[in-house]
Amino acid sequence: MIYLFGGLFASAAMLLHRRPPARTSPLWAVTLRSNRLTSRLNADGDRIVSFFGVAMSFSVLFLIAALRYGVGTDYWFRYAPRFEQIQDGYVDGQEIGYVLLNQAVGKVTDDYQGIFVVTSFLTIALFYRFFLRMSISPALSVFIYAFGGFYLEEFNLVQQALAIAILVNTIEFALRQKHVAFVLATLLAASFHTSAIVWFAVWPLMWIRVGRAARITIALAMIAVIILLPQTVSLLVGSLAPEYAWYFDSNYGVTRSIHPAVVIVAVAAFAFTLIKVGKARGTECTADTTTTLAEPQSADRPAGTTTTLAKIKSADRYADAVVNVLIVSTAVLVATTTIAYLFSRLNYYFAPAQLIAVPLALSLVRSRLARQLLTVAFMSAYMTSFVFQFLVWNAHGVLPYVSIFSR
Repeated sequence: MIYLFGGLFASAAMLLHRRPPARTSPLWAVTLRSNRLTSRLNADGDRIVSFFGVAMSFSVLFLIAALRYGVGTDYWFRYAPRFEQIQDGYVDGQEIGYVLLNQAVGKVTDDYQGIFVVTSFLTIALFYRFFLRMSISPALSVFIYAFGGFYLEEFNLVQQALAIAILVNTIEFALRQKHVAFVLATLLAASFHTSAIVWFAVWPLMWIRVGRAARITIALAMIAVIILLPQTVSLLVGSLAPEYAWYFDSNYGVTRSIHPAVVIVAVAAFAFTLIKVGKARGTECTADTTTTLAEPQSADRPAGTTTTLAKIKSADRYADAVVNVLIVSTAVLVATTTIAYLFSRLNYYFAPAQLIAVPLALSLVRSRLARQLLTVAFMSAYMTSFVFQFLVWNAHGVLPYVSIFSR
C-alpha cells in the first residue's frame, strides 16, 4: 500500500504550492479563457509554504523509488548487472549517455543501488519541472503521474523513463521556439534510450494547427495503418532498429484488450481531440477576463484595460501542441489492444501529454460544480486503472515493495 499512500500524500502536498509559473513559462501566452488558469497566473501564495509543498511532494515519490530493492522486472535482469558490467569496462551496444551516467555514479560508489538513486532523482525532478512550468494544475498532474501508471512504470523502464523525462520538457522549448535546445535535448534523451529519436516526429506537431475533423481523421488513419500493416512495420523496425525488433515479434507485455488503462485513457485522449481552440486571428482582450497578458495588473494598468494582442499563428499553440500529441498517443494506444508490444512501448513517449492535457481540458469547463465533478470522475478513473494494473495484475513487477534496508 506504500504506492497508494505515497501517491495520495504527494498529490495532497502539491496543493500547498500556490505560486504562479515562471515568467518564461508558455502558460503566460495561453489565449484560452480559463478561470483555473487565471487563478494560477494570479496566485500569490507564500513562497516558503509553496516550496515546502513541492519539496514534500517530490521527496515522498523520490524516496520510494530510490530506496527500492529488487523491485521492477528488469532490476536484476538488466540494470543492476549492467551497472557492474559498465564498471568493468563492458559498454558494447549500450547508449553512450547511460554509460557515462553509470560511470559517473561508479566513481562515487561501487554499489549498484547508486544508479537507481540517481536515475530516480533525475527522472522525478524533470517531471516536476514539467508540472510546475507547463501544467495548469500541478497537483492534478502529480496525481495523474502517480496513479496513471507513469511513476511505477519508471521502476522497470529506467533508461527510457529518464529519456521521457527529458523529452516532456522539450515541449516548452518548441513552444518558445528554442529549436536548438529542442534538438539538443532530444539527442540527449536518445543517448539514454535510442528509441527517443522518435520524438523528432513530435516537433512539427508543436506549431501545426489541425481542426477537430482532421484530428479524428488522422487518428483513425494512424490506427488503421498500424493495425492493417503490422508486417510492414515489423520489417521496417527490423531494418532500422534491429535491437528493438523483438518488441514487435514478442508477445511479452501485450496489452489486454479489456485493460482499463487502455480503455479509459484512449477514450479520454480521443475526447480531447474534440477540443476547440478557436481560429487564428488578431485578438482584443481585457485584462480581467483573458490570460494572455504577460504583465501583471497594477495601478497604472487596472483591470478592464483593453490590450491589443499581436496577430498569432494559432489561437492557442499550447492547446494545439497538447492535443496534437494526444492524437498520436490515442492512435498508438488503440493499436496496442490488438497487436504488438512495440507500440505500447513507443506510446510511453506520447502518453505523458495527459499530464497537462487533463488539467487543460478540465480548466475549460465553465461551471465550477461540473468541473469539480469531472475532476473527481477522472481521478476515480485513474485510481481504478491503477488498482487493476499494479495492485491486481502487478504490472512491471512492482510488488511486493522491498527497501534496501531489508537486504
